[in-house]
Amino acid sequence: MITKQDEEKIIEGIANANLNSLNINGLLEAAKFYSITLAKNSVSEMSEDKKQEVYDKMIESEAAQKQASESAAENPEEGPQVAEESLEAEPAS
Repeated sequence: MITKQDEEKIIEGIANANLNSLNINGLLEAAKFYSITLAKNSVSEMSEDKKQEVYDKMIESEAAQKQASESAAENPEEGPQVAEESLEAEPAS
């Protein structure tokens, strides 16, 4: 009979084998999945005011990026002129 401790050892072994078999794309997918999970947790803990604040910053950032892309298309020799603004998430608890 397999004990709980034996099952944990099996899980650890399979997890290590999976990790060892990942290439860079697999690592990026795993990081993306983890980042999405952290973001969902952050959003679930945010107040409505904080959600609105983050949303407004995202809209402003998207507009600035669009404007920079259009400007770069019109004047390719000048290059992009956008100052990146960070959308910092609140730390997950």
